Amino acid sequence: MSYVAASDIIQFGEFDDNASDVPLIGTLIPLVEAAIDSYTGRTFESGSDDVASRYFTVDVDTEDLTLYLDDDLAAISSVYSGSVDMANQYVTVPRNSTPYYALKLRDVATHNWGDGTDSDGSYDGAIIVTGNWAYSTTPPGDIVLAALKLTYLAYKQRVGLEQTTQPVITPSGAMILPARWPADVLQMLEPYRRRFVV
Repeated sequence: MSYVAASDIIQFGEFDDNASDVPLIGTLIPLVEAAIDSYTGRTFESGSDDVASRYFTVDVDTEDLTLYLDDDLAAISSVYSGSVDMANQYVTVPRNSTPYYALKLRDVATHNWGDGTDSDGSYDGAIIVTGNWAYSTTPPGDIVLAALKLTYLAYKQRVGLEQTTQPVITPSGAMILPARWPADVLQMLEPYRRRFVV
């Protein structure tokens, strides 16, 4: 899965329907998307094949009733404390939008985060959260537009650029993105940049 398809780029750029453009654009798309993810510190799409589990520890990752997650969570498949199913025991934080950054036990919860242990009787990593670890399951519209613009730019500037400070370069040495991204693209991406509190 990707933020955009080669056909989207061809339509966006008003290319002639040239079949030779498609393989190159298809090569550029994941490179541009990786650059967007790197710039923002996030991933903006996660499908059914991307479900994964992460492990958390009581009193390390929890504070009172709240379990703090270590990455964006777009959808939850299951939550366990050891072998204890925590379904219906928690609410998401935030409640009505993604990505989730924490899970908080409900006032009427019948289990606590520390009710289960792993197979060795340890609380280390005994809380298991399974789901789609991403900002969203489908990319927001402005991320799609940024990917369209940057991929089109990469295609147009594939033969070389005059700018020299930190361009995006493929492993083979081909320059695909300029050192300075267009201001409108940066404006689209800026609200999505992950902020860290030190």
